[in-house]
This record gives sequence, structure tokens and C-alpha cells, in this order.
Amino acid sequence: MKPLVQVSLHDREELVADCLGSLRERAGIDFELAICADGCDFDPSPYLEQADYVDVRLEAGGHGVAINTSLMHRKPGQDFCTVDSDLKFETSNWLGRLQAVLYSNDGYGAVTPCFLPLDLPPFHGVEPNTGVRIVNNLPVGCRLMRGEVIDRLGALRTYGKYGCEDLDYDARIQAIGYDLLYASQVVVHHPGTPSDDTWKRKCLEDCIPRFHQWEEHYRAGRDLYLEPGQPQVPLPSMVTHGSDFGSHLPVLRWAVEHTKGPILELGGGLYSTPFLHQVSADGRLVVTVERNKRWLPHLREYAGPSHWVLDSIPPGYWSVVLVDQEEHLRRPELEGLRGSFDIALIHDTEPGGESLYGWGDYLSTFQHRFEYRPGGVPWTTLVSDTRALDPKELDGARTASGY
Repeated sequence: MKPLVQVSLHDREELVADCLGSLRERAGIDFELAICADGCDFDPSPYLEQADYVDVRLEAGGHGVAINTSLMHRKPGQDFCTVDSDLKFETSNWLGRLQAVLYSNDGYGAVTPCFLPLDLPPFHGVEPNTGVRIVNNLPVGCRLMRGEVIDRLGALRTYGKYGCEDLDYDARIQAIGYDLLYASQVVVHHPGTPSDDTWKRKCLEDCIPRFHQWEEHYRAGRDLYLEPGQPQVPLPSMVTHGSDFGSHLPVLRWAVEHTKGPILELGGGLYSTPFLHQVSADGRLVVTVERNKRWLPHLREYAGPSHWVLDSIPPGYWSVVLVDQEEHLRRPELEGLRGSFDIALIHDTEPGGESLYGWGDYLSTFQHRFEYRPGGVPWTTLVSDTRALDPKELDGARTASGY
């Protein structure tokens, strides 16, 4: 069976053509190509024509989300190779060689080429043509994984837009008894340290403690398989107030701190639900409403006396309503709740989402409105008919602009 090669597109368009060109010209064997355009800052359409499978995400979900999106196209038993769009392949038959090394030993689970970054030493100190080297973790940029390994482990566990996805999957591969290795006879060039390196380092520092908690589960043989396409919710014990991956969390925290009554969450979220679960621990009522039947069993892990997890909206008056459910429900359900809440937070209100959400001028009809616009991530709009939303109250919002 042909391997499935996955490429995520997001930024640095100037490197994409060389990546896709060298990938195809020097692969050496037939393969299928899946491209996920993950919130691109350029027009990806010229590149998508080269792919067998195409996915386009209007909002960037990050490396792990993009890979999991493409993973839905994989067939049982099919080898899967991830490739960053800033790499350039130098070795002829690179894919054929990686596959030959991978299958030279039944204990090999995933293999990566020798990375030569611009003006930096090779990754892990692995020089070209120095044989096969077994390591504890592989670079995220390019790795070929054995089909039977993917069958047993499924999807990547995601850690926000950038995090420990590679370390996590490596730990799971090793937990089922496979080795990770470099094949140094295959060489790829890497453009070097990106301009957002400081941000990435901070993301890693934030998620490492959570990864170590999952790692303990893996060593005990637990939670190894993740169904591709299944929403992922962290266990309550793994959540901290310090997580900043959810772009709406600063304003959600502010709204919670400045109100006292029940909270309604429309659509469970990877970061909002755990945060609100902690709020409910102090006795404040939180109601999470989720209609996705695949999400619901996982969200019900949070259910308790002060945290209800339901599939419909109960009657009541809400101090805070978080609007983050299915796109087609956001406007009609907010309209239906009008007059029964103090503050509503609407996630994903940045330009470009009008065709999905259909807000039109509706949010402008509220008596008070505040726009939270952090750089580089989705925006959140606060609206109210009962109280002023003074931007000065949002001291701690990273970037804000109000009405």
C-alpha cells in the first residue's frame, strides 16, 4: 500500500514550492498526498491542486490539529509520513529509503531523516551518513510511522496551537514497545530558527507538566489510543488556571470574576470547559450544553453537583453565557437567550467568519459591546444589555479595543 504523506500549510509561503517540489521529485516511490491548509496567511489554492486529499481550515488549529485532520484520510495499515512545509529534501528516494529502514527491523516504529538547519548544528547531533541511531524522541518536522503503529495509537493528542504533540506520540510509540530512530542517509534542509521561537518555547514550558502527567498514564498502558476525529478533552486533574492556549480565556476569566450567578457554556471547549469546571468547584453553577454525541461522553467526565453537562439549554437567568457551539446555532441561540443574561461572550468574531456564523449587524444591536482582539489568534466579542463593558476593567487583556 502506498504511504500517505501529510503536509500542513500555514505561513512562510516562500518555502512551500521548494518543499512540495523536492518532496515529490525525490520521493522515489509512489505515495498519496494529503494537504491541510491550516488558517493560511496566503492563498493555498495553487498548492492544493497537487494533493490527493485536501482540507481547508479557516482558523489555524496548530500542528497537531492539522495532522489529525489529514489522518482522517488514512486507510488501516497505511504508513503515514508528516512533513513540515518549510523543509527541502536533498536525498533521492528519500521516502523509499526511510521506508526500507523502518521495515528493516520489526521493532522500529517511526523514523526521521537527518535534519540540517541553516547555520545551526544537525538536530540531535546526527550527521549525514552516520548510520541508524535510536533516540528517545524525534523532530516534529518529518517522520514516517509504521501503519500498524498508527492503527494501535490513532490520532495525536493536541496541546494547543503549539506544544508537546511530538513528545506525546513518541512516548505512546515507545509504550507499545517500538523504537524511534534516525536514518542519517536521508537528508533534509531546514530554514533554521523561526521568528516566533520565543513564543514556541513559552508554549512548550506551559504544556510540559501536562505531558508528564499523560506520560505516566502511557507507562501504565492507559489512554494510548485516540480515535481520529474524536474531540479531545483533558482530564480534570490535568487542568491548571495557568493555561493560556484558549484565546478567549482572559475575557472569560474577567467575566466570571465580575459576576456572581450561574454560567452557561454553549459548546464544550478544550480549555473553557476545564476552566469552568474549576469555577464550579467553589459551588457556582456551571451548565455546559453540548449536542455533539461524540463530545458528550467525554464532557460528562466533568459532571457534578455544580457542573451540569446537558444536551439542551435549561431555562434560567445567566450571569455569563459563552457562545462557542456549532456555527449555525450561534446567532439563533443567542437571539433566543436575549433578555436572560448579563454578559455574553462570542468566540471567533475576527474577520472572515461571516459566512459561517451569519452575525451581520446583530451584535451591534446590544446596548454595550467590547471587542477583545489579541494578535494572531481568534477574537472574542462581549455584549450586554444590562451593564457597561469598560475596556479599562479588562486590565490583563493582552490587546483590547472597545466601543
